[in-house]
Amino acid sequence: MGARSDRVPQVSQLLKSIEIPIRYTAPVDIVTAITGASGAAYAQQFITGLVRAGVNVHLVVSPLGRRLLHDELGMEQVDLAQLAGGETKNVTLYNYNDVGSKLASGSFLHDGMVIVPCSSNTLAECAHGLGGNLISRAAAVTLKERRKLILVHREMPLSPIDITNYQVLTQAGAILAPANPGFYLNPTTIGEVVDFVAGRTDGLPDWMTGPWIVGTPETAKRRIAELGTLSVSHLMLWFMDAPEFDGMQSFMSEVASATR
Repeated sequence: MGARSDRVPQVSQLLKSIEIPIRYTAPVDIVTAITGASGAAYAQQFITGLVRAGVNVHLVVSPLGRRLLHDELGMEQVDLAQLAGGETKNVTLYNYNDVGSKLASGSFLHDGMVIVPCSSNTLAECAHGLGGNLISRAAAVTLKERRKLILVHREMPLSPIDITNYQVLTQAGAILAPANPGFYLNPTTIGEVVDFVAGRTDGLPDWMTGPWIVGTPETAKRRIAELGTLSVSHLMLWFMDAPEFDGMQSFMSEVASATR
């Protein structure tokens, strides 16, 4: 294979914010859990992304998750402002031991649950339906209610037990999303590697992205207008480039300017 094109954009370029005047008319509620696997920065960037999109974050942190935040982010206690990019009004912290919390009940209607990072211990609890703490209990309820459960497992190598738990959870309907960053966007900082994993996690379920928009700029303009009438508030954008085509430039010049 030949050398990669010099026109392949950097991660920071692809993740540039594009403001489109569409707003939520109904709240989106995401249960988020932080456990003791390394990768606190993934959780921080994921939560920040949700908050910026106007999502209500229902946060649970395990005891080892709290140690993780201390060791990797320097938090003496759970700092919601630091986790959410300075904005905390949409973030609620719950007690890890409170299995009587509303998060432990199927009658609490939410739009999905993400465990990021997810330790092998939590992976096993979720795979076997244990409910001795609020994280595993909320995960079990999410599965039984057929809602989205995403586990950003952060471990290597995987043990045979981990692999079995992957299979069990996948068959139960969960999405296993190991924190494996891609490097094809030529990241130059740790932050860009973190952005890749957090952004990919944000984009996995349909609570954020909804349907894909694929096609010409005219197609994109038409679909964005249709989504606006359906009260869709947030679009996650991926740009396809070719030697003679710059996806982001085309969007900015032909689509974004027409939808402001």
